[in-house]
Parts: sequence; C-alpha cells; structure tokens
Amino acid sequence: MTLALRPFEPRDDRELISWFPDPDDLRRFAGPSLSWPLDRAQLRAVRNAANLVPFSAYIPPVREPACGHVELVVLAEQGVVRLARVGLAPRVRGRGLGRELLTLAFEESRARGAREIELFVFEDNVPARRLYASFGFERVGVDPTDASSLRMRVALPSPRDVAAGGDRRV
Repeated sequence: MTLALRPFEPRDDRELISWFPDPDDLRRFAGPSLSWPLDRAQLRAVRNAANLVPFSAYIPPVREPACGHVELVVLAEQGVVRLARVGLAPRVRGRGLGRELLTLAFEESRARGAREIELFVFEDNVPARRLYASFGFERVGVDPTDASSLRMRVALPSPRDVAAGGDRRV
C-alpha cells in the first residue's frame, strides 16, 4: 500500500485549503458543511466535532505534506459509520490513490466496530460514484438536505472474510 493515515492536525490546514481554489471545488468536497473561502477556523471546528474522526493521508515515509483527507462520522445507528469529506490533493489525483484511501477508511471503520458504511456523493460526481460502486456501495436514497446528493451504503465484510479471501473489494 502506498498511503497511510494519521490524525488530521492544524499543520495540515494550509495544505488542505490549497486543494479548493473555488467554491465549486469546495462544495464537491464538503457539500454545504464548509463555506467558501475555507479557513483554519472551519477546520478547527472539524477537529473539535464530537462525533467526527478526521484523518490526513500521506505517502510513507514522508508524513508531510498530506495528500489525502477522509473523515469518519460516528452515527447514532449502532455499527454504522459515514465517510465524509473524502478527497485527494490535485497533485496526486489519477494515480489510484482514491482506492487506497477508501481501503484505509474501511479498515479504520472496522476497527471502530462498523458493520456498514454510508456516504453522500453528488450525482454528477461520476468518478467518485464509480469508485464507490467498485467497493460495493449501492444507492439507498438521497441526502435529505440536497436531492442532488445520493446516499450510498455498503456492508463491511468481516475481517475473517477478508483474511479468507471471501471478499476482495476491500
């Protein structure tokens, strides 16, 4: 694996902010949850959110700068985690790292007791939808706050099934 995860820290703010040169890019990443222009105060709030576990991805052995970001939202529904604000730095896109970032997010979710993962993705974000579908995500509805955003969900294979080769998606 090329990527590794570490906690999202204040030292990552400037890098992450640089990935979104305009409001449309930020909206595709965060929906209405962050506002243009992205700033350190908003990212501090992300780090301080009680039900959120944010990560930065990096290419070992160099831990900086971050080249990816993903957040796990711990939901009230037992055994379900939501992936949120999944993104890669423009400089590393198109290299298959999205697949690795999702694989790491699945591992972190499983370590937190998740049996299912859900996410929201804009309907017009075809590359992301293709990636999610390749992991077995299926459409289960729309975002109640934005009908252009699809709600998708997948059951996580158990670690035993993955180790036995029963499910090769993750």
